[in-house]
Amino acid sequence: MTVVAMDAAGFAAAEARLALGAPIVIPTPSPLAYVLFADEATGINVAKGRDRDQPVGVTPVAFEVIRPYLGVDQDGERLVEWLMFDAHFSLLIPVRPPTPEWLAPAIVKGVAALAGAWLPQLEPLLRNRKFAYSSSANATGAPPAADAASADRAFGGDLLVLDGDACRAGDGRHGSTTTLAVSAEGALSVYRHGIQDAGAEDDEERFLRTLGACAQVAR
Repeated sequence: MTVVAMDAAGFAAAEARLALGAPIVIPTPSPLAYVLFADEATGINVAKGRDRDQPVGVTPVAFEVIRPYLGVDQDGERLVEWLMFDAHFSLLIPVRPPTPEWLAPAIVKGVAALAGAWLPQLEPLLRNRKFAYSSSANATGAPPAADAASADRAFGGDLLVLDGDACRAGDGRHGSTTTLAVSAEGALSVYRHGIQDAGAEDDEERFLRTLGACAQVAR
């Protein structure tokens, strides 16, 4: 077993793995699943058995890290911030050049794959970082990892897993994030269905209207 507690010793062990270029597995807020976390994009792809150069999403620690590169207006920025850091959707967002080298692994044809779902208990891991590379903590096509033990099994015990089960809903259904595409004008569409739109797949238009209304109230 490579599951460790989210305490000083656990975070020290996680930092040691990350310093070697290896990914670790971290919890995210319910109802989302566990995810891979790495300082190097290639580590994510190697762990998942993918091509080393396959695009990998970026999760900024704070909105200001990514804001200068977003290809949306100020209203779009406020929408994106809420969707990422409050509603915890994964997003596909146009970016404006020049973009930094660290963002390149997330960009395909001028669109970046971004997320913003952090548990506050991960602060010791985040305090000295501006971003991390991330992906679901499962083999491609396999079910998402709802708990630490599932995440450990998904990688055969080869990766360090930070156990955040106590910080999450123990009796709820968990799954991968819903991915939304955001246009330069701020229009939303569902790119990939996930746990946040579960049950609404047949009425995408209504789901997006409701989401837009929630975003307006929150902002």
